[in-house]
Amino acid sequence: CSSDLVGKIYQSLGGFYDIASHGHMYRTRARGNFRAKRIKPIVGDVVDFKSGYVLSVHRRINRLSRPPLANLTQAIIVTSTQEPRFSAGLLDRQLVALGVQHIKPLIYFSKLDLLDPEQQAHYLKIAKYYHDIGYDVFAPKKAFCPTTLDLLKNHLTGQETVVMGQTGVGKSSLLNHLK
Repeated sequence: CSSDLVGKIYQSLGGFYDIASHGHMYRTRARGNFRAKRIKPIVGDVVDFKSGYVLSVHRRINRLSRPPLANLTQAIIVTSTQEPRFSAGLLDRQLVALGVQHIKPLIYFSKLDLLDPEQQAHYLKIAKYYHDIGYDVFAPKKAFCPTTLDLLKNHLTGQETVVMGQTGVGKSSLLNHLK
C-alpha cells in the first residue's frame, strides 16, 4: 500500500498486527518509535497504517486490560452455574468494570441444563434479579436453546462484542453455537 490506510486491528501476535481495512486483511508491525512513546496498539484499535507499519493509533472509546481490547460496545459475560461454580462477586466485579468503560454487558448463564429443577429455579431467580435491575440476561434451561441463541444474535448486529468469563464456563461452546 502506497498511501495511508485506516483500519481496525483484529489480531495481535508476536509483534505483528492483522488489520482489516476495506474488506482486506493486512499484516503490519508497529513503528519503532511506538516503544519509546510507550504506545502499544491493541485489538480493537483503529489505526493509520502504510507499507506494513502502523503509523498512529486513533483515540480509544474505551479499553479493557484483561484481555487488552479497545473500542467495544458490549460484552457477553458467560457465567457458569457449576464447574466452575457461580460467583455473584465475580459477576458483579465484571459488571462494574464494564460499566466504568461504558461497555454494555449481556449476561449469559451456562450449564443450567446440568442442574436439578430445584437448583435450576435457584439460578433462574438470580438471573431474574439481574434482569430486574436492568441487565440483558440469557438463561437457557436447555443448553444452547435455539430461541435463546436467536435472541442473543439479535443483540450482536452492528456491535463490537467480546465474550468473557472464567476458564471452563462455556465461552468457546457458546461462540461455536452462535456461528
